[in-house]
Amino acid sequence: MRRTLRLIPSLALIPLLWGCPSKTVSEGPSEIVDMEPIFIVLTDKDGKEEVGDFDSQELFDRALRAYEEGKLSEALAMFEMLATEAIDPANKAIGWTHVALCQLGLRNMGSALEALDKADPLVQTTEGKRQATLIRMQALAKSGKWKQVRELGAPLLGAEIPGVVRAQALMLTGMSYKVEGDLVKALKHLEDSTRIFMSEVPFEKQFRNRGLAQALNKTADIYRLLLEKIRLHLPVERMQVDIHDKLAIYRKAEAAYQDAARVRDPYWSPRAGFRMGRLRESFAMDILHAEHPTDLSPEEQAEFDADLSKKVIEYLEIAKAIYEETIRMVETQGFPEKWKKRAVLRIEAIDEMTKKLANGVE
Repeated sequence: MRRTLRLIPSLALIPLLWGCPSKTVSEGPSEIVDMEPIFIVLTDKDGKEEVGDFDSQELFDRALRAYEEGKLSEALAMFEMLATEAIDPANKAIGWTHVALCQLGLRNMGSALEALDKADPLVQTTEGKRQATLIRMQALAKSGKWKQVRELGAPLLGAEIPGVVRAQALMLTGMSYKVEGDLVKALKHLEDSTRIFMSEVPFEKQFRNRGLAQALNKTADIYRLLLEKIRLHLPVERMQVDIHDKLAIYRKAEAAYQDAARVRDPYWSPRAGFRMGRLRESFAMDILHAEHPTDLSPEEQAEFDADLSKKVIEYLEIAKAIYEETIRMVETQGFPEKWKKRAVLRIEAIDEMTKKLANGVE
């Protein structure tokens, strides 16, 4: 006599780009099912191969642990064993669902969708169906099938669903609108997603929460795109309005990137720090390349150019400080080195630009 799986994982916080499971939650005592098989598994422990026999729950726990450690191929093999050989349909459904997650992490989108097709008729609970839909949305998003992403998300968003599940559906739907160029709808969905993540995830659990960090990044990205659409043109009266609008959007973008960096997620936080530096650089370049008055005397023009260069250098120095902070974050948190390398290149470019501006060369 073997157990059905006691642990049914919540998939609401599974990120779009990285396969990383959320914590499992207990659904109480499980039903006893006769004839659930014993699984014989060859594993590697401290460089030595070991043979172990596990029931469904033990196999699931072992596979999930491998998955959380980033051993996706190892986890995939065990989840496939559970999916194909378990007797209880609920266990098979959980197995196929996690096969899909492993395939997502391995970037095998077609295989992920095939696994979900096998899981769908076996999933019995409403929550399980919602979770499977979210995983399918992620697979479709990674495949660039954004219209299907939105079509799948519509029923979820039209129903009364738990907060973090809704936040994930909103984020994916918002990203689909961004790809289609509808930045207004994209921003609304992403802001709603961020707001739900921040309200539903307890403050003490927001540290390294990947779903929250991703939503903040994606929200900031929309603000950045909106910022790029505002150009600074004469006459002065119009330029003053443009600068006011640009600053308002800039502050929102910077705040979202800052919040994402503070989450300290290994993927999204260094990205946010780097993007924040680029945001400040872009703002400086917009000022530098804005329309200039053409009716100034030589003396007035020289004074104007000197003041402009001084202001641009100030912004670039702030961007440089942001990159330096990003480098410290990478070094102290053990984040991917690529962000440090990118930040170093930007610092070198800024040093070169500030030297030219200080010498009167744009």
